[in-house]
Amino acid sequence: MKQKLKATFFFTILMSFILSCDNESQSDSLLSEDPDLKTTVYITSKVSQKEMGQNTLLNSKLSDLMPDEGLGANKLVFSDDNEFFIDTDDAIYLESPDGSYHSYTFAVVRTNGLKTIENLLLSLNSENTYSTFIVSYSLTEIEKQNLLDGIDVDLTDKVA
Repeated sequence: MKQKLKATFFFTILMSFILSCDNESQSDSLLSEDPDLKTTVYITSKVSQKEMGQNTLLNSKLSDLMPDEGLGANKLVFSDDNEFFIDTDDAIYLESPDGSYHSYTFAVVRTNGLKTIENLLLSLNSENTYSTFIVSYSLTEIEKQNLLDGIDVDLTDKVA
């Protein structure tokens, strides 16, 4: 079970990153290539700040991370503790078919000038709260540009 959860988590991160580079609203179903997860289909969509505003649990967690800002009207909100901005204008929403699991993925912008690609992942856990993760990707400059240009990049072994 632990192995299946790890595979699901990695797949969530991978797909969230790929979809976070897309600029158009969409909803898709994703089928894992992992044989243990072949029957699990996740539904993904890009959600707006207005849609996220309806989720009180998400708003509470974001307020914990960014006490002065939360999910406000600003597109970029600053987390003093973590020294980065989070793009809250939109997020990638991933949900299991039965609705028992979902996550939100936000783009992260660091203030220290590092040009790493990072996401903030808020993943619903068994206690009905969100676990938070910073996901970093080790990409070459060419891979980064390909992603920006909408070209697929193999992200196998790219999660730092």
